[in-house]
Amino acid sequence: MARVNEWTESSFPVNPRVLAPAIAVLVVTIFAVDYFEPNVLALASLYAVPILVSLWLGNVRITICVALASAILAVIGVHASPPNEVHNPDSNFYLYANRLAAAFTIGVVTLLAVWRLRVERKLFDTREAVTTTLESIAEGVIATDVQGRVSFMNPVAEQLTGVAESDAIGKALDQVFVLVDEHAPRPPIVELAKRRETASIDGTLVSKSGRRISVSQTRSSIRASDGNVYGHVIVFRDVTAQREHEETMTRMAYRDTLTGLPNRVSLADRLSLELAHARRNRDLLAIAYVDLDGFKQVNDRFGHHVGDQYLKAIALRLRSALRAVDTIARLGGDEFVILLPGLADQRDAELVARKVLDALSTPIDVDGRELQAGASIGVALYPNDGDEAEMLMRRADKAMYRAKSAGGSRVEFAGERASSGRA
Repeated sequence: MARVNEWTESSFPVNPRVLAPAIAVLVVTIFAVDYFEPNVLALASLYAVPILVSLWLGNVRITICVALASAILAVIGVHASPPNEVHNPDSNFYLYANRLAAAFTIGVVTLLAVWRLRVERKLFDTREAVTTTLESIAEGVIATDVQGRVSFMNPVAEQLTGVAESDAIGKALDQVFVLVDEHAPRPPIVELAKRRETASIDGTLVSKSGRRISVSQTRSSIRASDGNVYGHVIVFRDVTAQREHEETMTRMAYRDTLTGLPNRVSLADRLSLELAHARRNRDLLAIAYVDLDGFKQVNDRFGHHVGDQYLKAIALRLRSALRAVDTIARLGGDEFVILLPGLADQRDAELVARKVLDALSTPIDVDGRELQAGASIGVALYPNDGDEAEMLMRRADKAMYRAKSAGGSRVEFAGERASSGRA
């Protein structure tokens, strides 16, 4: 930002050491012309010229001093003009009219000049405050002109995009602020201006180095007092940590923290979805309630640490025995539930259940200890054993207890009192 006398700006380079003497020469020149031609009405108005030129210096006191000097010289010109000009009766009217014109011109131009300088100072102070604020906030800010070319970037925007402001000025926004994988359609910034909207969009920012950053952004139009758009502003912030926290919280809400399997909440959502599909497609759906045999003894004998490792190993064994479309969830403790969608008949459910028992028949190695595994499984079928999730879960649970009462390591179906036998 080019500054002149600490607070004003000029579109042209201004050197006060050159401009100040030039103004003085201009005032003296106008006085000399006015001295020799006091009756020419337009000449006195030329005193406004050095006043206007002094605006480039951006100093109210200098402008007022130039105005006072011009006024004094205009008055002196009346008394110092050649006698034949001053005392000629035919020229008195033009002479004093010229003085009045000079006084009026100097007064009006000076008032307007001082008013303009004060307005410029207020605008400059306001812009300095806004710029300082934008450079101090923890969010990235990019401003563009109406064509979408970058006109401003704060330090945070430079850091996140990896592009220096000096390199970004004049470039198209999409060359500097590169977004991919937006979570919502991103209308062009010019389209936003037409709609008079502010768009809040989440996406992934690709920095100049190739680093991907999750960002939340807001795009707005900058409007003049007449309502016309003269630019746009994008405010964005790094929400990578927030996204990671949200994903962690989601995992905690829907996943068992020990085994990584879906938990009870996730199971309820999945079961509701699978039941809806089964009703629509008239498919057979099975719910297998799995309760480990002997888990309490493992915990009591070797402690909870070994018990936790044992459960993790069990979860891996169970997953390996299932189809890709099946879902397994841990309800808590040593209880698991398996959803088996898209079955042809009960024999398919029995086949999967026996595969689960076979997977648990091999001893599990935990910290150098070989621990025996086994499970009691109760199966309920949709629609044979019920058409509601709660009813199916309850009947599968009862079938599981029958399997456990019969000695464990077996499968019982809710609709039959016959056992499938030991694995």
